[in-house]
Amino acid sequence: MEKLREAVYTEVITRLEGVNPNIDVDINLLQSIIEEAEYKIRNFCNIKKIPYSLKFVWTNIVFDYFMHLDTLKDIRTQSKGSADGVDIKNMMGNIRSIKEGDTMIESFDREDVEDYQKKYLNARNLNLDDFVLNYKVDLYDFRKLRW
Repeated sequence: MEKLREAVYTEVITRLEGVNPNIDVDINLLQSIIEEAEYKIRNFCNIKKIPYSLKFVWTNIVFDYFMHLDTLKDIRTQSKGSADGVDIKNMMGNIRSIKEGDTMIESFDREDVEDYQKKYLNARNLNLDDFVLNYKVDLYDFRKLRW
């Protein structure tokens, strides 16, 4: 099990560095997520040991959850009223897209700003169970019935 856990850890680190070479990886948090994901997978599948064939499912769950937490951390550390460096208070009226063909310039309207707020600033704090359940189709093949 330790070898599989190490393989998941290595794969997640590789993916995180591939997505963002400057990402600040909290090793303790990552190891905690790996351990918790292992527990959740074993409970969902009613198994005592995670088989090697679930390595990438386990990796994907951990990666997705870590990226979710990292995104929430970035959003919460931005200055109030902004996310991803965009000042949403002054977003309305700014150029959203430019098309050269028949010269079309679109700007942000109130609906765009509200969607942005819902998506980024009011993001629901998902827990690891939500991410495990996203992979339930993959996990069903390994699920054992319990009497």
